[in-house]
Amino acid sequence: MPTTDPLLKHTLDAFLAQVDFAAARATDPVSHVWRFDDPADQEVVALIAASLAYGKVSLLRAAIARVLTHLGPHPAHALADLPHTRHLDALDTFVYRMTRGEDVAALFTALGGCLREHGSLRALFDTGYQDVHEDFQPALGALVHGLRALAPQQSRGLNYLLADPRRGGACKRLNLFLRWMVRGPDAIDLGLWSDLPASKLVMPLDTHVLRICGAMGIGTRKTADWRLAREIAHALRALVPEDPLKYDFAICHMGISGQA
Repeated sequence: MPTTDPLLKHTLDAFLAQVDFAAARATDPVSHVWRFDDPADQEVVALIAASLAYGKVSLLRAAIARVLTHLGPHPAHALADLPHTRHLDALDTFVYRMTRGEDVAALFTALGGCLREHGSLRALFDTGYQDVHEDFQPALGALVHGLRALAPQQSRGLNYLLADPRRGGACKRLNLFLRWMVRGPDAIDLGLWSDLPASKLVMPLDTHVLRICGAMGIGTRKTADWRLAREIAHALRALVPEDPLKYDFAICHMGISGQA
């Protein structure tokens, strides 16, 4: 059953109240998104940054910065205009853990195709969205499958960057992207898609967040999958019905700060 523990809500609210959000944003992958003013640029940079948001924070931020350098000051225009061969040449030596330059080049080509065919990522996302859906899993599935279909080739590396929500995994990075898009605007999240209900957001779940939530008694499953991510969001919805992921940042950073 969803938790309504007032002590838990007090603990999370107290943690959020002491956070220096400006400093936190500066060391978070979302900082790359806030560098751009045009919503079209912010949208595509958000998906690129979220897709690479795995591993050590300092290293992933450096990897994001490197691939964005290729796209220049207006990434949306560059993605729509540059051919796949230009991406391949520019990213030829790029390596970040299991991701290679050709994987990022394929992602860039898919994003460019999306911009040309649909006008925006949001338009492709909306092809799978219905108000009756419990959460955004079907719409994310439409976004991922639409982008994969626009890529010049399929690869394990590209499929890792664009995980398939329909397979039941937690899809942490895609849900992080959605949080940035739907929540806010505030000090962290951009709120570019704020007409969508934040109440349908699902927890960006990894093993670290799973451990913290388990310590707090949130969630009953032991596997970091979509069902558990949904279950945690349901529990947090009992605390803040309209905005359950208000506490995502707190839960993620409490363990880092040593408070959980």
